[in-house]
Amino acid sequence: MTITDLPRAAVDDADADGLLARAAGGDRQAFGTFYDVTAPRVYALLLALTRDTPRSEALLEEVYVEA
Repeated sequence: MTITDLPRAAVDDADADGLLARAAGGDRQAFGTFYDVTAPRVYALLLALTRDTPRSEALLEEVYVEA
């Protein structure tokens, strides 16, 4: 099983924006939910661009750690 095989939570853009705002305010649960909702798409994009699973996983981590 890969990260792209995981089911996606249904969250619209407004909900994602709200989660991100709460996460920026230190809400760890909101960050976890934001990650769960957005990481599969971000990972799929990174994998399509790099065609390198380990590199895509490392970049995915960087995206969320840097944010």
